[in-house]
Amino acid sequence: MRAERITPEASRGRGWARVPFKDCEAPSELASMAIVRPRHTEQYLGRKGWQISESRLPLLIEAGESEFDLLLEPAVVQHLEVASNYEFWFYNRSVQLLHLIVVRWAGVSYRAPIGKESPIEVIQPDDLPPVQPIFGYYGTANHFETPANPDNVGPRTAVTGFGSAWGTAPDPGVAPSKVEAPSQPAEVIFTTSATSLTPPEPQPSRALNRAAATRVLCGNQNCGYEILDSMKWCPICVEIQ
Repeated sequence: MRAERITPEASRGRGWARVPFKDCEAPSELASMAIVRPRHTEQYLGRKGWQISESRLPLLIEAGESEFDLLLEPAVVQHLEVASNYEFWFYNRSVQLLHLIVVRWAGVSYRAPIGKESPIEVIQPDDLPPVQPIFGYYGTANHFETPANPDNVGPRTAVTGFGSAWGTAPDPGVAPSKVEAPSQPAEVIFTTSATSLTPPEPQPSRALNRAAATRVLCGNQNCGYEILDSMKWCPICVEIQ
């Protein structure tokens, strides 16, 4: 698959771009994409621009039998620099990486008015199945699982008594037996409750209260500049002296 000449999509408004792709086997299988700029710390295009974490974008395409046109909205185009190379990653509905195409951006340049930048629509990980691969660079898969429901987690058993930290917890159904004292004294950790701590006394502010300060005239009789009573000359007369 290869990218053709990028052109503005004037029918949708200012800032829209059309990117044609040819020689695609099954465009109908494409479901999402990611735009990546390699060799950058913030290399993934996300909701508010370039970011460190991987992010996928929904697709807006016009598909044919072996080709399709990708339509990019102004919120995306405003982050793409002319004459820069970007990687377009295309995924199917199972979030499997199908195509990685290098696109040299040209032909469309857009900058949103100041204060009117719009966020980019992204696909959140919460929209994925409970166990789903997220493909990183070079297509390596990293799995994550949905955290367990707190309502289905059983109560924890507190481990008490002497012994190694690697020991097993006692069976709660068995009556406790006599415990022999350890050969080495146990480490004692002293704790202090938060209520017993006395807050530090407030310190008086050292900021100068200019409203309460006394103002006098500059020591230079030919100068009528007002200064503080702790000063002898105004800054201008100091430079002259």
